[in-house]
Amino acid sequence: MARTPLAVAVAAALAVGLAAQPALGVVVRGDEGVGGVPAGAAAPADLGALPVPAQDVTGTDTDLGSTDREVVALVRGGDGTPRVTKLRARTGAEAVRLAEALDARPGVVASANSPVQALDALGDEPRGSDQWNLPRIGAPTAWARSTGAGVVVAVVDTGVDATHPDLTGRVRPAVDLLGEDLGDGDPNGHGTAVASIVAAGLNGIGMAGVAPGATILPVVALDPLGEGDTSTVAQAIIAAADGGARVVNLSLGGPDRDPVLDAACEYAWSKGAVLVGAAGNTFAAGNEVQYPAAGPHVLGVGSVDRDGDASYFSNSGSYLDVAAPGEQLTAAEPGASYSSDYAGTSFAAPQVSGALAVLLGAYPKLTKGTLVNLIKYTAQDDASLDGLDDDLGYGVLRVDRALAAATATAAADLPATTRLRVARPNASPEPVRRGRMITVRGTVEARYPDGTWRADPVPLFVQVQYRRSGTTTWRTVGTAASRVGSITLKEKAAYSGYWRTRVKQYDGSWTVSKVDYVKVVR
Repeated sequence: MARTPLAVAVAAALAVGLAAQPALGVVVRGDEGVGGVPAGAAAPADLGALPVPAQDVTGTDTDLGSTDREVVALVRGGDGTPRVTKLRARTGAEAVRLAEALDARPGVVASANSPVQALDALGDEPRGSDQWNLPRIGAPTAWARSTGAGVVVAVVDTGVDATHPDLTGRVRPAVDLLGEDLGDGDPNGHGTAVASIVAAGLNGIGMAGVAPGATILPVVALDPLGEGDTSTVAQAIIAAADGGARVVNLSLGGPDRDPVLDAACEYAWSKGAVLVGAAGNTFAAGNEVQYPAAGPHVLGVGSVDRDGDASYFSNSGSYLDVAAPGEQLTAAEPGASYSSDYAGTSFAAPQVSGALAVLLGAYPKLTKGTLVNLIKYTAQDDASLDGLDDDLGYGVLRVDRALAAATATAAADLPATTRLRVARPNASPEPVRRGRMITVRGTVEARYPDGTWRADPVPLFVQVQYRRSGTTTWRTVGTAASRVGSITLKEKAAYSGYWRTRVKQYDGSWTVSKVDYVKVVR
């Protein structure tokens, strides 16, 4: 996957005065001091007696940037709802003992509390006000079918300015886990920018979000500086799921995996929510894995530039599922204003969240697993045709493709015993010049109860695959769908090779077509 050369990227950053992103490391201050922990501090009843003195600071901690001597514990209540508790020990050594002891108890997950922060914009140079990202991901095409109306997207962040003209009337009262009494405000601006990329309205006022009809549920888990910890983020994820959010956007992260955060993600998934996490902006500074994006049941989202290449700052790794535009983006800011200089995976992730809202707006009964597969398997691969990779995951988000596949899924109301078949595809033109577009066409049929094969609704996951000449590995380059049995997919030609299609049977197996060879010339 091509990236902007690092030397060029750094030189460009210095030329416009970009500030380096703060490292997302653990705060370590040693064992000095007792931190005001009373010797007889009581533990919450559901945790039982504590092996060392510790203070319950859940919801009262005013310094989220410091997690020294803190332990976070999750325990399920009698009704099955997880409860997250943050405890502060007297010393670092006692915090370690406390975490180990609590984690060993049945039904309790505990660990050292870890810092997280908003994965902020990387620059502030003016880039213009055009929203190039929307047509790139096919959002305007999808709006003819769905704008995400009726779907609640939780934005776990610094808050949201609910009075912004592009968000007014579609922001629910905030769930404030910090006790900052922010009301419907956002002292940082990060959360408002994220929310507008998800759901700014089609009202002719300023900008449009990917899902301009969706509703935002702000869950305040980061302080006015954009800092927080895994304890508060875990509570926020639980609150978002309990608040009815079908999608939870997490444009934040840190390098430390926390089992309590994992457990919160598991809980939200069990409630039917799909979680979307920013993959991180530290590729050029160590490329540390970021959580919760790399955690369970979270769609990890990277960033691409206008050319569709991975952004120089966007983290890579096996936890990336898809990518979305993440440079020169327009977003709303508190106080009825806008900026077009946003960059970072924080602002790529909400485009995926918006896409999920568009799908749910059209088909509310789609399951969480189907939603995730729709996003991944309809993403557009790059010119390398290498399928799943560490830079872009399955490829760049395509809302229009995902919605077309969802439409096919809803239309294919066939018995579970139905058999499917795909014909040999036709890839043309042939030969084709390298870098030019190649069109792959094919058909898929279903065997109906009367015994006839018909090209009526195309079931989900008609995949187009490519194998370069001289190799043995097939790569899935895209997923096509049609309501009349005809599939079409366009991709850039890179090398001579073989093309085929395959369809997933209702029993989970795959049926593969015969192949078509295309020669690519310079």
